[in-house]
Amino acid sequence: MRADATRFRRRYRDWDRFGVSALAARDDDEIAILCETRLERFETVVIYRRQALEALGVVVVPTFRTPHVTLAHENLDSLVQALLTCEHREISNPYFSR
Repeated sequence: MRADATRFRRRYRDWDRFGVSALAARDDDEIAILCETRLERFETVVIYRRQALEALGVVVVPTFRTPHVTLAHENLDSLVQALLTCEHREISNPYFSR
């Protein structure tokens, strides 16, 4: 996570934020669709509530094409800590394929 966030900052230097890629979904049906179509290479999927991330100072920014977002923060340690400690749920991806 730390390496991804650092790469993001190097690539988008003018934005002056650290960031990690994520996908946004409105409900469990959209999560299932993303698991099948975009996340099939991941055995486990971590799901955060937007409000919980924002309460920890993480900004959710729509980037590139929907449903892609960037989870961003000005401080690398704060971003990593927020993502590690934020209330979340983990699900096994039923569409996982090696």
